[in-house]
Amino acid sequence: MMKYFIPRLVFKLYFTICKASGGRDSKLAKWFARNVTQRVGLVPLQRCGLYLELNPISFVDWCLMARGGFEPDVRRVVECALADGGIMLDIGANIGVFSLAAAALPDVTVFSFSLRRESYSACTAMLR
Repeated sequence: MMKYFIPRLVFKLYFTICKASGGRDSKLAKWFARNVTQRVGLVPLQRCGLYLELNPISFVDWCLMARGGFEPDVRRVVECALADGGIMLDIGANIGVFSLAAAALPDVTVFSFSLRRESYSACTAMLR
């Protein structure tokens, strides 16, 4: 667990800087993101009942870390629609938040597609 201490500390500092300086688009937050968070790497967190490795610079990852979730209404619809099992196609999956949530349901098969290599890598890393 010690190896996760620094990434989590850096995220908390980044989050504090963003709140204090007017958001993710402030000059200080952008500088910190470019020069500090990218050197630390991904932040491992448990969110929405899933184990995720998140990048604080990505908008979706930021929402998951700072707000505790990303589009909770969509997630509820996915979970209700697949409550009895089924097949889900996640086109434009990004890091696969909805795919991972659906895959955790019984009798559900998930096919995720993402055009960005970084998103694909992040999603497959979280499956392990």
